Amino acid sequence: MSERPSAAERLHVPEALLTRSDLRELGLGRRAVDAVFRECPVIEIPGYSWPFVRVADYLALLDGHTYCDRCGDRVRPSASTSATMGYGAHGERPGDAGDTVAAGTRSRPARRS
Repeated sequence: MSERPSAAERLHVPEALLTRSDLRELGLGRRAVDAVFRECPVIEIPGYSWPFVRVADYLALLDGHTYCDRCGDRVRPSASTSATMGYGAHGERPGDAGDTVAAGTRSRPARRS
């Protein structure tokens, strides 16, 4: 049986799946992992207890929320700028690369009672 690729190795395969443990292996703390699972589309396989996110969705989330004040490419919005310019609650700007993973665009299966 072949050894499972590490989370870092799977980041090179956009259709690969990541678990909460994989995100912790990549250096994210519990609150950051929770935030990723709130923002990215979640894959829940029937009969399997662990949810997944796709590598492509995780990387798009990071890309859409990466700011560089020095390069002028994407300057981090301040809370006051976001509020006065009509941006969303998280400072999303219309046309941002992160629009594909912004809150409200994901769907999750309904929980069964």
